Amino acid sequence: MAEINYQTMDIPPEVPSSRSAYRRFLAGFAGVQAIGLVMMTLLGVFLYSFGKSGFAWDKEHVFKFHPLFMTTALVHLNSKGMLLYRLMRNRPKLPVKIAHACFNLMSFGMTIAGLVAVIQHKNDLLHAHFFSLHSWLGIGTIGLFGLQWLAGFLVFLYPGGSPPIRAIVLRLHRFCGAIILGLACMTVLTGAVTLAGGIANYDKLSWSASMLNAFSISVVLFCLGVLLLLAVEDFRRPPG
Repeated sequence: MAEINYQTMDIPPEVPSSRSAYRRFLAGFAGVQAIGLVMMTLLGVFLYSFGKSGFAWDKEHVFKFHPLFMTTALVHLNSKGMLLYRLMRNRPKLPVKIAHACFNLMSFGMTIAGLVAVIQHKNDLLHAHFFSLHSWLGIGTIGLFGLQWLAGFLVFLYPGGSPPIRAIVLRLHRFCGAIILGLACMTVLTGAVTLAGGIANYDKLSWSASMLNAFSISVVLFCLGVLLLLAVEDFRRPPG
């Protein structure tokens, strides 16, 4: 039997290419997570000092949980769920699917808590509900997020769709995920504009104003970074 010369065998070019792409993804992921950490720190520090300092589920403080929970859920946790398939690209698919669904379900639960916080706040102050652009964007984003989770669960987990159906829905699922993140970013920014109206000496760029502006810029940078990681084809999980 002729000896096989392994050195002359063709090596699939995607193997080293895939490893290189994964290293580049990890570098990008680390950068985006660093921005996310700054984003959440700025938000926490700003909200702690906004109005009456501190956090508590009472009449004076309950509103603070609205921006905190909404940003954490729809921007920070949601983005982590979206990037799981790229981060765990070499892991078995079913555990990654379950983790993805759990991340998004946790995000949706926190979103509902944030919605309850702002409704309670407005009820305490006898203010009208759902009249602003911010609230309309928020309700639309939450509705799409809930439908996205439900459709994903039914098609990809249980009871599961046929392979042709999954292939079709997957394209729409990815597209809608990016749209929802973009809408969440817009909703947070319109909310920041609303908060700016309650800051004394905003036009003089007070400390609170600077914190809010820095937070808003970090939201834009974070969302752009996540969308870039999602857009690069080389970063996607290999099929199968």
